[in-house]
Amino acid sequence: MNTKTFLVILAILVGTTAILAYDSKGSVNGLSDANSDSDISLTTNPDPLQPGPATFFIEVKDKSGKPVDTAQV
Repeated sequence: MNTKTFLVILAILVGTTAILAYDSKGSVNGLSDANSDSDISLTTNPDPLQPGPATFFIEVKDKSGKPVDTAQV
C-alpha cells in the first residue's frame, strides 16, 4: 500500500470515528445534553493531503463558537 492510499484511508477512519462518536444532538461518547448545540470540524495539514507526514486537527466548539476544552477524541 502506498503512502497516499494510507493517508486517505486514515483520514476516512478518523472522520468516521469522530462522526460516530458525536451525534447530532451534540453528545460525545454517548453522553448527551438536550440543550447542547455544538460543532465539530476535521482539517488536515497539508490540505489537500499529500504523500508524506500529515497532521489532523479536530476542533469542537459550543453553540457560542467557543472551543470545548473537555472534548475527548
